[in-house]
Amino acid sequence: MKMYIMSDLRTKEVEIDTETGYINGSSQWIFKGLHHVKRNEFIPLYMINMGLLDVMRENGSLWYKNGKCQYTVIDIDHGTTRMWGNRPVYITLQN
Repeated sequence: MKMYIMSDLRTKEVEIDTETGYINGSSQWIFKGLHHVKRNEFIPLYMINMGLLDVMRENGSLWYKNGKCQYTVIDIDHGTTRMWGNRPVYITLQN
């Protein structure tokens, strides 16, 4: 399964292999999970699936009322763990 994430400030989607966490096929750029932009809440890659995203959409915990996603990305890029700032992201999963 592949996950696609599009950020407001990035011009292209990134493709994430949900098995390895590799972003755009690179073993140097690894997706670790989603972090809430306001709360200290982290969802690791192994917990993210269609069922979880569907539940989050249904109960309103994925997006704010203004349409912005409540989560941003935590990744490892060349050995450095980083958060994509306070950038809301748009998340989709595909088989």
